[in-house]
Amino acid sequence: MISTPSFTTFPIILLIHLHLVFGQRASVNVQFQLTEECPEGTIVGTLSEDISIHAPQFLLTQSTSGSYQLLTATQLFELDSSSGTITTKGRIDREEICPSSPSSHHPINSDTSDVPCFIDLQVLRLESQTASGVPEPQVILVKIFILDINDNAPTWQEESINITVPEHTAPGSRFHLPVAVDADCGPENTTSRYFLFSSNIPDSDYGGPHSLATDINRYFKLDTEVVEQKDPQHFMFDRWSTGWNLQACSAPTFRLWLQVIGELDYETPGQLSLIQQKQMLPKENDKLDAPPRTFVMKLAAADGSRFVPKTGSVVIRVNVKDINDHAPYFLPPESSSVDGVYSKLRMNGALRRNSVTIEVQENAPYNQVVYTPRVIEPDTIDREKLVFSFDSTIAPAARAIFGIREKDGTIYLKQSPDYETQSSYTLPIVVSDGKFQDNQEIRVQILNLNDHAPTITIRPVRPRNPEGETLKQNQQQSQRYKPVYLEVEEDRPPGYFIATILLSDEDQTSGPSPYPNEGSSAFQCKLNHDGLSLEPLFEGSQSQFKLLTRVSFDREQLGELFVALTCQDSGQPPQTTRVDIKLLILDKNDNKPVFKHHPMIARVKENAPVGINVYRLEAFDADFGKNAALVYSISGEGVDNFKVDPSSGLVTTATILDREIVGRFNLMVLVRDREGNDTESGEPVNEGSGMLTVEVLDENDCAPEFDKPLYQFLIDENAKVNTPVGEVKAHDNDATLENSRVSIILNYLICL
Repeated sequence: MISTPSFTTFPIILLIHLHLVFGQRASVNVQFQLTEECPEGTIVGTLSEDISIHAPQFLLTQSTSGSYQLLTATQLFELDSSSGTITTKGRIDREEICPSSPSSHHPINSDTSDVPCFIDLQVLRLESQTASGVPEPQVILVKIFILDINDNAPTWQEESINITVPEHTAPGSRFHLPVAVDADCGPENTTSRYFLFSSNIPDSDYGGPHSLATDINRYFKLDTEVVEQKDPQHFMFDRWSTGWNLQACSAPTFRLWLQVIGELDYETPGQLSLIQQKQMLPKENDKLDAPPRTFVMKLAAADGSRFVPKTGSVVIRVNVKDINDHAPYFLPPESSSVDGVYSKLRMNGALRRNSVTIEVQENAPYNQVVYTPRVIEPDTIDREKLVFSFDSTIAPAARAIFGIREKDGTIYLKQSPDYETQSSYTLPIVVSDGKFQDNQEIRVQILNLNDHAPTITIRPVRPRNPEGETLKQNQQQSQRYKPVYLEVEEDRPPGYFIATILLSDEDQTSGPSPYPNEGSSAFQCKLNHDGLSLEPLFEGSQSQFKLLTRVSFDREQLGELFVALTCQDSGQPPQTTRVDIKLLILDKNDNKPVFKHHPMIARVKENAPVGINVYRLEAFDADFGKNAALVYSISGEGVDNFKVDPSSGLVTTATILDREIVGRFNLMVLVRDREGNDTESGEPVNEGSGMLTVEVLDENDCAPEFDKPLYQFLIDENAKVNTPVGEVKAHDNDATLENSRVSIILNYLICL
């Protein structure tokens, strides 16, 4: 039965079923149908009228009077207590009352989409007249079915669908897509078909700056599968005896896939062409991200309405994921590849990508960056994985000087290079992304700087010093101020050749050379003494000189002189080396020995023992060394009475002298130089002479003697006093008056 009030067009259907419960009084089940979104106040049904017409046996009396009370708490319906009329008092939204996942606050029995949406109400009826006179309660079970209208379009919970697809994914590969949600009841009011088409949405809204504006049908298609399609007529409430076919929601179940049908490449042909043409600069490396990597499309769904279907759509962004399918690639260098201060590119024609020549100044500081390679990695995912290293073929000498940073390939100095040690290096470098690699050869030319002072090598023409080796001196030597010893004989004429001087500089590219390089002023040398001069060893020589005398030296006037030789190279800034020369003037035997004392007089006592010192001869020779080694000798009358030490000149007695025999000796003394020395050199022997007078001092060693051993005198008796009797004579042989004075004392003896 359909009860339709005059003020509404929504159909209301009443079904009444009587049930007897174990012989007790029957209860009644009442069913109504109500279309969702009906106006507020719509009459659902009137219980008093419907029961009296369709279930009069339910009434205790023939009276329809009584009162009705709604036992179920609800905000959707209200009940007239007198007539039992049920009306709506709020919005009836089937999708809210019966959501797809049970969350309604209403007593519903719709757990799946295949079960109709309904609301159960319990109503209590109290009859006003009974046989006992006491109102007896009666329970009416009301079931209100909510009929669906097409008021919802298909939607997706996601704002957009993001799918990541690796490049070069095999055609035919499928990626699951979520299905649309349509809260309406099927099959007509819910989703029945899907579409895939290119998106016209601006990149800034969905695809971003790298979206692909192309026909997606070249690369993708929508793969749709209907899992289950139920017959909407299969649902019947077997519990109801009325046989009504109630509205059941039976929608098809879909499975959706996005199927790859074309070749996906993360890198575009245009980008790879740029790399192959070696035109990509480091600052353009970020532009490798610019080619499309995201396909933007729309997935649309439509319901099965026979009039105007409702549709919904969602944006699909297919992000093409980069894989490692390209090798890293060295690019030709540019000015930014070197620092420009300590290193620079050598421009010999067009720059090549696999072979680079750079120039590095020697003595560039530790840790100085000298080169940064330029590398392109087409695969974005591998750019952070690049590892730089030296190839295993690098020479140990190069590895000791240069280092490489793994992250960016920067080549730096582990120590300062020295041109004089090695002037060039080859650095083979490798970049690898873990799968592919590329190689580049860096040829490093060390620039020679003027960082060395000249080296002065002095070779005596006639080495006479004990060592006799080549003498060298430069600014870096620790014995910088230790002089170099040279020798020259005195009396040599001016222009005498003393030594050769060779100048060399480690900064010279070809080593020491006697000839200047083109445009070079070679070396400038000077002496700080006028007695010596420098002249080229031969015509045109600017690094080999001869050291000559400018004057004739007299050793007796000047035995040695100190000369500073200073030489400066032609580099910038110029380097200077100083050598101190000590010139020894060698002696010639050009002076005679001379006795220091004139006259030479010695005195010695007679009777002195043999060997007593008489006199020390002293002579002086202005010459030096062997030429001043003197030897003494004596000659002349009485020479046998003396002897002389030839080295010391000490004169001693050889016999006991007797003043009474010889009182004075005049000895000829001689002094010679180089006596006993090697005279093969042709040096003459010089001598000097003098007179040594030796006086013998007298001693009182002689007794007085009478001239006669016996004197006899005759005297007259009675001779007067002082009468001469005779003369007695005595003498003393001592030389001195004091020792030879004789006193005669007369001792007489009277004999009778």
